[in-house]
Amino acid sequence: MQLIITGRHFDITEGIKDHIKEKVVKFEKYLTKIIEVHVVLSIERERQLAEIILNSSDVKLLGKEESGDMYSSIDAAASKIEHQLKDRKERLKHHKRKPLKEDEKLLEVDEEIPLIIEDKRNLDKLMSPEEAILELGAQEVEFIVFKDRNDNKRKVLYKRHDNNYGLIVIE
Repeated sequence: MQLIITGRHFDITEGIKDHIKEKVVKFEKYLTKIIEVHVVLSIERERQLAEIILNSSDVKLLGKEESGDMYSSIDAAASKIEHQLKDRKERLKHHKRKPLKEDEKLLEVDEEIPLIIEDKRNLDKLMSPEEAILELGAQEVEFIVFKDRNDNKRKVLYKRHDNNYGLIVIE
């Protein structure tokens, strides 16, 4: 985790740096993939502002606070970040995945090992290619295998992507 501390309109003391490091280390017990924590401290008249930005691989959090004392502002901003991290951890812990329906469970298994389903259509049915086109449309299937009435050869008729028909002759 990279810690960046920026001071606007004042110099950051070692005591403030140590205080920030002490607060930021607590974030790691809630989130292990912290990439960067950027702390911006500024003074505007009597207001002392602390802004903490936490960046991780999957979340970005912001805690901002102002008070009359810089240490109090840092504590409050760190507390806001810690609260957000606790809430996030609780949501993830109690998030329950909805149970799969029975047919979805079968689909999961089927994706690993495809099933072979036997087709019981009569492949020796005599018809012309024109009749096969009508049969293909009526059955709403992707292809039809038939025996051509004209030359007695087995053929496969299928609908192409360009809305024409393809004919394969099996020899």
